[in-house]
Amino acid sequence: PLSKFSDLTYALQNSDLLALYFAASWCPMSTPVSLALDSAFGKNDVLLTHEGGTRKTLSLVYVSSDKTPQEYNGYIHDRNWMAIPFESSQRSEIKRHFSTCAHRELEELGIDRKHEIPTIIVIDTRSQGIITTEGADDVDQMGEGALEHWKDIQKRVRRNEEVMLQKKNEIMTEAYYG
Repeated sequence: PLSKFSDLTYALQNSDLLALYFAASWCPMSTPVSLALDSAFGKNDVLLTHEGGTRKTLSLVYVSSDKTPQEYNGYIHDRNWMAIPFESSQRSEIKRHFSTCAHRELEELGIDRKHEIPTIIVIDTRSQGIITTEGADDVDQMGEGALEHWKDIQKRVRRNEEVMLQKKNEIMTEAYYG
């Protein structure tokens, strides 16, 4: 469960979808994705920020593979994203949890990497289930339309969860009452 990551608590509690953006300022592949995110969501009021306010549809949280605090601060400066603090141990823990990191971090993290940077993993904050690991491609191909795509997937997943729960309850009721 993602509740073990206190750095994600605010995003999980105040948005419907959580997009974890694994990237680095020094990575040339991250730059176009970051620009696409800025274009799609930089001025959009669907995005949750630390400034508070009402619940939002999407929280975008940067999980940095930057080498220094200066790189990290320079990259997130003037961006509307939330970020796991550079000095937080949870940065590495989240990378391990999702097996997602830069190649240069593999040995340090001791993981078998499933996803390299840049990667956007989109999560349903209610179930904490993964909606997609292809968020970077979605933003690149659909721009702000990626959000509707993710919401559609979320609706289908939630509908399936409700059907499964209903069937489970029917089976339990039948087993109990015969």
